[in-house]
Amino acid sequence: MYTMQSWSCIFLIICSMQ
Repeated sequence: MYTMQSWSCIFLIICSMQ
């Protein structure tokens, strides 16, 4: 479950960077 949250954070950062 914790890994999923981390993935969400990474995805958000990538989307923000684009």
